[in-house]
Amino acid sequence: MNKTLTILLLTCLLGSCVYAKADPKPKPDVAHKAYRVLVVSFDPICPASGNKKTHEILKWNDPRQLAKDYLDDLAKCSGGWCNYKIVSWYEANYHPVFEDGFCYGADEFIKAFGEREKTLLHQGAAAYVRLVTDKSLPHNQPKSIAERVAAGKIDEVFFFGAYGAFGLWEASMAGPKPFFVNGGVYTIPEAKRDFVIMGFNYERSVDCMLENFCHRAECTMSLVYKPKDFSFPTYPPENNWDRFRMLDKIEAGKSAVGMCHFAPNSKSDYDWGNKTKVYSTCDDWLYNWPNLKGESTKRLVDCSEWGDGDMRKHHVWWLTHLPKAPGINPDGKQNNWWKYVCDFSIYAKDR
Repeated sequence: MNKTLTILLLTCLLGSCVYAKADPKPKPDVAHKAYRVLVVSFDPICPASGNKKTHEILKWNDPRQLAKDYLDDLAKCSGGWCNYKIVSWYEANYHPVFEDGFCYGADEFIKAFGEREKTLLHQGAAAYVRLVTDKSLPHNQPKSIAERVAAGKIDEVFFFGAYGAFGLWEASMAGPKPFFVNGGVYTIPEAKRDFVIMGFNYERSVDCMLENFCHRAECTMSLVYKPKDFSFPTYPPENNWDRFRMLDKIEAGKSAVGMCHFAPNSKSDYDWGNKTKVYSTCDDWLYNWPNLKGESTKRLVDCSEWGDGDMRKHHVWWLTHLPKAPGINPDGKQNNWWKYVCDFSIYAKDR
């Protein structure tokens, strides 16, 4: 008996037949354009602290490096489809206003942050409508964000802010017909197009930025497929979205790729380091979509597949499995789900 056959027989006897991965992977859909991004980094210089920027004083992350790493990860995960290009970067020498009108001064915030255990930091959400329309704000001059979106100059906005200096949504949407992507929904007709505003906290790292995007993807795909439960898969699955995000926790032996907070074998939120082995069809989504083979592709997986508990590695793993094949699926939806997440206005009829 040859060596390969012996190994296969032993594997089957142990009850864990391994699915032979296709090689090479199917080619992903080709990106047809770049998504132009405006970044506003609310990172004011603090005179009382040697004219250093807020992130430097607090020893937090450099927003420019965060942006680079985030975009690099998304481009890789999407096979090039998620092709973001920063076309404008505004260094805001101020913190933004809250919805109730409160606004921290640069030195005031540093002091308040240092005393946060005695006195709570200001609570509430940022004034998003003002942030994208108020032309008295320097980052909205000479054209406001909404005007630049309407003129076709930008497609998306990244806000970087200091933890506690104002309330950022992970992902929000504004425009004439905005929808929920895990944050505020702001009707701004003058923008003429819907656009996403990603909210990033430079106290945190790229792992949290990717989490924001994962949740945005989850919300979008639940609007596209309209499952029984918006936030969690149900068994038996009735659509491809629930098949993709199926968990062993929901039905033992039936997991697929899982969700942002739940790997295939997770028992609770953020349980990305679980060493329990469970059967999963995750390879089916990476190598066979849209021609899924189903049960025959199941194999045992554990946290070693997605980084042994590392948050960034798990999110990269999850996003890499997000379908990106060309064409239309028999269910009438796009085979490339990144289109729905990034180019959502074109595919509004599918929501």
